[in-house]
Amino acid sequence: MVLPSFQVLIPSSLQEALDMLDGHPDARLLAGGTDLLVDLRPAVIRSAPFVPQGYADEWGIGYQQEPSGPLVSLHGLEQLRGLRSLTSHVRAGATTTVAELASSPLLRKHLTALAEGAAALGTPLVRNRGTYGGNICNARPAADTLVPTVALGGTLHLAHKNSTRKVSVVDFVLGPGRIALRAGELLTHIQLPFFPRQGSAYLKLGTRKALEIAQVGVAASVVLDQAGRVVHSGVALGAVGPTPILCHGTAESLHGHVPDQAAIRAASLAARREAAPISDHRASREYRLEMVQLLTRRALTRAVERARSAAAPGEQS
Repeated sequence: MVLPSFQVLIPSSLQEALDMLDGHPDARLLAGGTDLLVDLRPAVIRSAPFVPQGYADEWGIGYQQEPSGPLVSLHGLEQLRGLRSLTSHVRAGATTTVAELASSPLLRKHLTALAEGAAALGTPLVRNRGTYGGNICNARPAADTLVPTVALGGTLHLAHKNSTRKVSVVDFVLGPGRIALRAGELLTHIQLPFFPRQGSAYLKLGTRKALEIAQVGVAASVVLDQAGRVVHSGVALGAVGPTPILCHGTAESLHGHVPDQAAIRAASLAARREAAPISDHRASREYRLEMVQLLTRRALTRAVERARSAAAPGEQS
């Protein structure tokens, strides 16, 4: 792969990384590099746009430019990596690899949709290098860890040299390749709530099993009360809009109901109405709408089954 010349800064602490970002407003962050290094290739040999084909035309998003500033490497910052379970949420470091998410017993038990999304991303080589924070910050509408994070109600923790702030993942992703990251900030970790009697699932439709951008992706999360009624749910759709879509109408249709087959069918129809797909070389708009309904029904069915069999999560490290 042919790359232009660029400078890499290697901080030894989070504070040093933030100082570097403050001193270099045009710097970019280097974590796994599975997307960034590809984006740095000269445009003459570029064979695919930075955003999924079709979205580039409709929303006017073009190629990434060659770096005008240095890359700040996050590889040596162990405080940005790893998974921890606290009383009511999981804390996932931004540089935790996708492979770590996919293989985590903690996620597979309590936040299954995220583990399944991670397992569906790329190839083993990509999963071993790519990071959770990088997949979110690339802000691609079909990103396999971003869509489950939206369904699971993830909150992003951002750090600046002089401050920190929290942003909902829904508010963070503004469009294809566009995020609400301010100058000098970096994503430190993602917080994901979990509950007793919760189940979740992620399903992805593509023409291949590996290295495929989804035609449609659906993540579903359901929390039941002791009577088996839905007290909280989240359904997120990928690849059917400029950002992952959190389906508010679907959640409203499920709330307070026992999620039987009729309720799940009604929720799947609601998800179809909230989708906003386009036609491109991967699939037509009409096909995507049909698959949104089908995959939502299947993902909700799995999530409900898992919620019914789930025991209350205990403290885990």
